[in-house]
Amino acid sequence: MKIRNVFVIVVLVFCSGCGTIKSDPPSRVYGGVREDGDAIASGYVYYIIDVPFSFATDTLLLPFSLYHLITEPPSPGDPLVGWKLLGFESPNKAITDDYQDYIQKLPPKAGQFIGSIYMFEDGTGQHAVKVETGLNGGYWEHVLIYDKDNKRIKVIIYGGGRYAS
Repeated sequence: MKIRNVFVIVVLVFCSGCGTIKSDPPSRVYGGVREDGDAIASGYVYYIIDVPFSFATDTLLLPFSLYHLITEPPSPGDPLVGWKLLGFESPNKAITDDYQDYIQKLPPKAGQFIGSIYMFEDGTGQHAVKVETGLNGGYWEHVLIYDKDNKRIKVIIYGGGRYAS
């Protein structure tokens, strides 16, 4: 009986709508389900357990998401639309070394918290890294884009769905 109770508690903790919590709920309709779908498509099949919980949480947050869509002007868009999410592992050491160096050189006020780091590819040999940083209860996303030779060619920084530079 005790093992079953522990199992139930573990399942409830890990299936808490993590996709929704990780996404930006006010600005993305069913963002949690989308996050889970992206993770599953990238090979993280265990995220399928979270889909019903994210769906329920996203449904509860739907009025806020719709309000945000109606009241906020459209953002310039995600610079990685159309890129394939590779997951959390860097495709090679050169990119890993570069983005870690980039994070180390962030001014203290720009990156009080380093969140998730995602790897992408565009199908032409280019790669990108998205680094989330937290600041005063908000967040910034840093997108580092690399050419086919794994040299960084561009940095895009935006927060709250709007470009900052």
